[in-house]
Amino acid sequence: MAYRLPFGTSLRYLLASSSIAYLSYYLIDNAPQLWETLYNRVFFGEEPWLFIMLIICYAMSWLIASLQFYLPLKRFGVDIGKSENLALFVAGVMLNYTPFKAGTIYRFDYMKERYGVSYSKFAGLQVTRILGTIGVSGMVGSLAIVAIYISGKFIPLELIIIVAALLLIAFTPFHLMKYKGNIRLGIFSTPIDELLDALENLKNDSKQAAQFLLLIGLQLFVLILQYWLVFKIANIEPHVITYFLLIPFIAVLGMISLSPGNLGIREVVTASTMSLSNGTFELGMLVGVVERSVLLAATLIFGMCSLAYLTYLKRLGKQG
Repeated sequence: MAYRLPFGTSLRYLLASSSIAYLSYYLIDNAPQLWETLYNRVFFGEEPWLFIMLIICYAMSWLIASLQFYLPLKRFGVDIGKSENLALFVAGVMLNYTPFKAGTIYRFDYMKERYGVSYSKFAGLQVTRILGTIGVSGMVGSLAIVAIYISGKFIPLELIIIVAALLLIAFTPFHLMKYKGNIRLGIFSTPIDELLDALENLKNDSKQAAQFLLLIGLQLFVLILQYWLVFKIANIEPHVITYFLLIPFIAVLGMISLSPGNLGIREVVTASTMSLSNGTFELGMLVGVVERSVLLAATLIFGMCSLAYLTYLKRLGKQG
């Protein structure tokens, strides 16, 4: 009997292949315009500080994201150094551009081999970080809705739906904590228990929770600055609502990999979001490609250096 992929896996493969195919078509169809924009505005632009600031934003975002793992790992007694933790995160980002989530697998294997951190515990940290980002994004979106309402301007229905969905997804797991140890979902039971443990630690440790939420807030701020620079490079002035629609999706996509490096998906999400505000889908694709070109260059450079550093540490048996 022929083996059939699970529906969720098949859907993800379909989404990934469709997005990459569309991105490829867009790149070929708009090659002259894209080359002119990348050459004149990005890599050899009259304002090189924009390009430099964008690289700095990526580096800051990776540092803040790595700290979201570093702090709880330290509380678990894992004696990993800050530089090693940062290098592991950046190397994972680069390796996720290969198929089969190689970056995620590499990070899980590295932590288990070097520090004995179980896959389920590390997965619990990852999911906690995703839920925290979704929750903070929802709260920021709620403040945006209030601000728009006070100013007397029209509140897009899409923004209300997105914010409501973010808050629902983020806070539902907290209501499941009372069922910890009683949830039986086969191989997912242990990771779910680890996730609920991590959430319970956050709930009971106000200092840890404050640090965690502060780091997520800082990462969202850097992401807003990052896209402000991208819009500046692309010579686009989007409506402020664009940021509140776009940032939550990009933040979550930065933690999960639906296609290698989320190629195509990130660009289509950017384009779709801009089409919901005051932009167009085609303009959004231009923004997505400009952002991807700088991100890819930075990821390859910093990722290769990080991988070399981790290999050096493993050979010497030292901690970074």
